[in-house]
Amino acid sequence: SFPNNVSFDMCTHAGAYDRHLSRVIQQRGCVECDDVAFMLGALRLAGRGATLLDLGANIGMYALPALSAGYNVVAFEPMPANAIRLLASARRNGMQSRLHLVALCVSDQPAGKLCHLGLNPTNQGHLRHQIGGNAGNGSDDGTADAGLVGASGLLTSAAVRVDDVLAPQTQPLVLKIDLEGGECRAFRGMRRLLNESRQVLGAVMEFDKSRECCDELIR
Repeated sequence: SFPNNVSFDMCTHAGAYDRHLSRVIQQRGCVECDDVAFMLGALRLAGRGATLLDLGANIGMYALPALSAGYNVVAFEPMPANAIRLLASARRNGMQSRLHLVALCVSDQPAGKLCHLGLNPTNQGHLRHQIGGNAGNGSDDGTADAGLVGASGLLTSAAVRVDDVLAPQTQPLVLKIDLEGGECRAFRGMRRLLNESRQVLGAVMEFDKSRECCDELIR
């Protein structure tokens, strides 16, 4: 049971395989509960036609409460094991018709760039991104993450700009962004969506790995 009396069945990883999210949800019922409650409050303020744009959806700790409360969700999640669990949860609860799942990396690069993900054996949401180039050897756009070097494993996906997938929205939009350091690139790749959408009513974003975004977003 998540905040605001929202309840649903959720497909999680084994606790030992995902200690910081799945195991906590299994023990406590939610993670980042205050932020989830804020997101739900923003959606309720926006009205029934609102959409949650969830960048870095993981297994759905934000997407599923929004779906359960009756809202539409566009979710980007490049890790197949996470995307499968999010989709399975939506289908188990009969909410799949309001979920648009994009199983690709979010970036500012045009379609066709590779996205290398450094995997973590005990945290399935801690996926360091590297766009382009060869994994561990730097990228061709200067955005490599040192966290990929020495990773327990690598997964290669494709990179995409949000603007190339999602048109500006005519209904209110609420954002949730947690991309393990890729937040700045995500914003650069969604300028049209942000500038031309009718209304963006709220945002939940992790800044601790991408503090340079603060100055860029203010500008």
